[in-house]
Amino acid sequence: MRQLTKNNLNENPFYILKASPRDTKAKIIEFADEVGLSLDSEICNKARSDLTNPRNRIAHEISWFPGVSPKKCQELALLSLSNPKFVLDESSLPPLVLANLWTAFFEALDDGESGVEISDSIVKFAHLLEGLSASDIMRDLNEDRLVSGFAEITSLDLVEEALTERKKVFKLIVRDSLNRLSTDQLISVMTDVCTEGTLSGEINAPEFIYSIIDSYEIETQVFLSNEYETAKKLCTAILTNAAANSSLEPNLSNLNDVSRNFSRVAKPIQLAYKSRGMEHELSKTYAYEVRSLAIDLHNKHNQLDTSLSLTKVNREIFADIPEFVDRADEDRETLIQFQADKEKSKEDQEEWAQEITYSAEIGLVFKETLSLSPSGASYGAKKYPLDSITRIGWGAVRNSVNGIPTGTDHTIFFGDSNSQATVTTRKEKVYQDFTDKLWRAVGIRIITQMISLLRAGNSMNFREMTVWDDRVTLKKHKLFGSEDVTCPWSDVQIWSADGSMYIGHTKDNKIYSALPYLSTANAHVLEMLIRAAFKKPGLIKLSQTFEN
Repeated sequence: MRQLTKNNLNENPFYILKASPRDTKAKIIEFADEVGLSLDSEICNKARSDLTNPRNRIAHEISWFPGVSPKKCQELALLSLSNPKFVLDESSLPPLVLANLWTAFFEALDDGESGVEISDSIVKFAHLLEGLSASDIMRDLNEDRLVSGFAEITSLDLVEEALTERKKVFKLIVRDSLNRLSTDQLISVMTDVCTEGTLSGEINAPEFIYSIIDSYEIETQVFLSNEYETAKKLCTAILTNAAANSSLEPNLSNLNDVSRNFSRVAKPIQLAYKSRGMEHELSKTYAYEVRSLAIDLHNKHNQLDTSLSLTKVNREIFADIPEFVDRADEDRETLIQFQADKEKSKEDQEEWAQEITYSAEIGLVFKETLSLSPSGASYGAKKYPLDSITRIGWGAVRNSVNGIPTGTDHTIFFGDSNSQATVTTRKEKVYQDFTDKLWRAVGIRIITQMISLLRAGNSMNFREMTVWDDRVTLKKHKLFGSEDVTCPWSDVQIWSADGSMYIGHTKDNKIYSALPYLSTANAHVLEMLIRAAFKKPGLIKLSQTFEN
């Protein structure tokens, strides 16, 4: 602690004149004359004027020790100089008196004190200020004025105004004490204050903590902006290196260092915003800048491992930006899946290729080849790479003449967003084998894409049906026409009949929609997703179907 010869309490007119809030006006004038013999007369006259003028007096009463005996007041003022730390264990005095004594403690602080003790003291002080009551203070002031003969304070607004001004002084004193700390200790203390005061961003802090964090944000703004600009330049340099197939070091390591330094300084600000349900915009912008770099490294330069490492580090650094954390977690899951796919053994790839590879001749006279392989699916002249296929479907129609079965036509179709190939055959084995392999080659990918689309809040239209993640829009059939009805998945059921998939309400048989298998792209894919979802009790969203 610093050894001070005076503090803000010793500059109070009551201390200068050795007067008490309970002394009469005549007594104060007498004290001023006595003290004027040894002190500068101008100082004494101002002190006398401040205490005898009712309008000026209230500010000095509030910055002194209202409600405390005259003898005790002088003892506290002297103790605040000789041992300012005594307030750490003091709890018997009125809250405003304690708050004024705390100012002496903060004025004596220097960087030789424990950072933990400083942060704990600021949080304790902030909670003390939160409990100050203007009405209680006015009561104590008026009790003193009743004894001294000064006019009673009748307006609570005057007390609240004076208390607001005193709180500004509290803020300046604490801020000055923080500015005496080293840079590293200041950052550490501010982080600890906000961590403790907001429970790591989970609850609102006392208003005093927000006020000093707001000042800290202003004072660090230039530094944080410069670090962000440095990070942007490093991101550009890293992408340039990737495009030239040259090493990403040392720029990548430098970027991580800059990011950690930025977040170390910004963390108190991030926690303060988080506790108020907001996000620090510069931190968020910085985080997304690095996220864009990670995405480009993977998507444009095939740098999967680097992208995953950068995403992991970035997520740890900006863990107090809730929206970004959610996005980073999604990115990490996606990249891990990409990594798992990348690391899939050649043997597994060959096994998968063998499982989906198929070829058959269709037709009795004019034969066309139906084939499927890792390179794509084709029928006759129509060929589609697997990744381009967005629609698949199949179905069978039993034929008869005069009630006598004449065979079954099996139909398969597949295609992209512009066209499709349609295959019709009476060979049931060809139909079964090809549709099974087509599902393995394309269906799983399409169902995964459906889930991603629904999870993102989008809908999918299937003829007269609209599918959402948590609901479905069906038709309510009436005598004349129909109307749309939206139902949660818990209120519907699924069945197959007459070559169509049906989804209908469990309690109203007039609410249903049908998807003919032979004329609805991906009807089977949707059906498999819904049936799998219905096997999970209590499921309310289709996107949760395959989650553990």
